[in-house]
Amino acid sequence: MNLFIWNDYEWRLIKDSDEYDKKSFFVVRKLFVQWPKEGDAMTCNKIIREHYEAYGDIEFVEVVNEESPFDIHEAYVTFARSEDAYYAFMAGRRGTKAIQLLPADTWRQPGVELRLPEQIKAKNDDFECEDITVSELINDETHMCKCATVVPTIHLRQPMGLKSVLECFKPMKERVEHVNIVFDFVPTDMYINCLTDREYVKRAIQVISKIIGDRFNELTITKADTITLELLDALAPMLKLTETLTLEIENNASVLYVLVDYCPNLIDLVMTSKTWSGECSDAIARHWPSIVRLVIEGQLNIGGDTNDNAKLQQFIELNSQLEQIELNTLININVIRSIAEHCKDVYSLATVHANYNDIDAIVDLLAQMKHLSSVKLSFLKVQMDELNVLATCAERFSKMKQLKLVTLFQNLEPPQNQQFLRLFTYSVKVHDGCSCHGPNVRKLQLGGINKMLDLPENRPVFATFINTFNLKDNNADMDLLVAPIIAFEKAKKFFPNIVDGTPIIINDEDNSLCIHVSYA
Repeated sequence: MNLFIWNDYEWRLIKDSDEYDKKSFFVVRKLFVQWPKEGDAMTCNKIIREHYEAYGDIEFVEVVNEESPFDIHEAYVTFARSEDAYYAFMAGRRGTKAIQLLPADTWRQPGVELRLPEQIKAKNDDFECEDITVSELINDETHMCKCATVVPTIHLRQPMGLKSVLECFKPMKERVEHVNIVFDFVPTDMYINCLTDREYVKRAIQVISKIIGDRFNELTITKADTITLELLDALAPMLKLTETLTLEIENNASVLYVLVDYCPNLIDLVMTSKTWSGECSDAIARHWPSIVRLVIEGQLNIGGDTNDNAKLQQFIELNSQLEQIELNTLININVIRSIAEHCKDVYSLATVHANYNDIDAIVDLLAQMKHLSSVKLSFLKVQMDELNVLATCAERFSKMKQLKLVTLFQNLEPPQNQQFLRLFTYSVKVHDGCSCHGPNVRKLQLGGINKMLDLPENRPVFATFINTFNLKDNNADMDLLVAPIIAFEKAKKFFPNIVDGTPIIINDEDNSLCIHVSYA
């Protein structure tokens, strides 16, 4: 915790553990405010409270002088935390509606002149305010009925006060269901809005938390470097209500194992990251009774015999209620074994593997999953002579009567640095009776080419994607063109009906994607 200390000549924000001259400085929690009079004293106090709540929790607002001049209302504002009083005071120095704003123990002293040391002046006065701005409001309030949904996207970057965000959404509080927070400001050693980057983010999250109402249930955080426990504490009021959470972070994917303490009602978690390392690395896997869908994406190599791999297996085993699991990151067969043995209700599964080495064992495990209706297997590197495996897979999958959709994605002899890149560039998504297309509608969405294929209802579908070098290149090996065609033809024996619009060959600058979709 930080303290706002003050004397007649200077002020500072210090850590409560720091030493300071207690005879010369006093700790400030109470501010004296002179405010343009608006209505009676009770009305003015309410307006002042609403204004300063943007900076932190307020214990009370009290009238200083009932006999104050007719056009000025004077009040004390007492903050729960000294640090919050500091932020409110510094914001007032840059100009607010307040006529005067001073620490309460100072304002009556005659002849007080505030003289700041140069280093404090530089820290507090010289930098431009950079704050939250609202980049997108899907439904404008001017043409919105009371039942309409508000989905604000809030960028932590451009000049707009924290209070402005609060005031912007306060009238729409009960209509906010989904909040998207984008961490796209550039870190700096300078104080932003008189705050360090860390303090600024914490304060911004606290203000955003005031936007939400009873309808709120979905939170998206993107472009964040990491998710710390301090940030989770600030997000706690929102996370408690969140049912769908999407995290796009660079590091600390191990936050997965502590979220259960903050998100007791979470059903759907989507997390993209590059590393497991971070503040939560030592957290242990636990049972999370509410979660039903788990999506993990990114270049998180948990395919080896590592602690990360073992911890993820343990998490899956402890959460046997999972119904949808998408592990779009490199895993080993032991993870699938844990899913097959413990998660009996899984109906949708997606996994990524280094190569075809374990394909027979993988298919054996999938055959044990009696409720599995959709499976997507991606292989980061496949050799040309291994494409015959497609026909073997097609034969075995055709005998699994519970399956409605099988998707196989293969990178055919790709460069090492493009294995994951190709996987995400040409993503595949299935729409089966979802809200975006309606009930009894099945479509296959091909990412990267913005194409949608209609799938037959109640017929098992086999979709294969082979990503290879650019087939239009004059120097390309003709076998690269012929091999996928031969593989498709062999697999077609078990799924003989071709879906309209396929096969498809898409030529990119460096590679080509061959798509074949058929059904039984």
